[in-house]
Formats: sequence, C-alpha cells, structure tokens
Amino acid sequence: MTITSKDNETIKHIKKLKEKKYRDEYSEFIIEGIRMIEEALIENANIKSVIICDDCKSARCNFKRINV
Repeated sequence: MTITSKDNETIKHIKKLKEKKYRDEYSEFIIEGIRMIEEALIENANIKSVIICDDCKSARCNFKRINV
C-alpha cells in the first residue's frame, strides 16, 4: 500500500503511538531503523507493519513475512 496523505488512518495511528497512553492502550510501540527491524525479526517479534519511504525500498532488510 502506498500512503500519500498525512491524514491516512495508519499514519494517525502511528503518531498516537508516540504517547505512552496509546502504546499501553494498543499494546504496540514503534521501532525505527533497519537495524532495529532486523533485530526484531531475529527475535521473532510480532511486527504488525513496516512503513518505509520510497528511497528505502531497496533496503537490505528482508520484509517477506510482514506487511510493508
């Protein structure tokens, strides 16, 4: 899926996760950076989705088992 608007519901949800009360409410949190994603994959973390910019589509991280 391509996100073209800052008013996208996914983006709104992610922005909410910057606040602890929403992280607690949804039992979700944000990790940033390819290295952190790679570590989460190694640990078999339950990753809901990965949001990347167009410039990062060729990143070395293997996203085959998660929603990008």
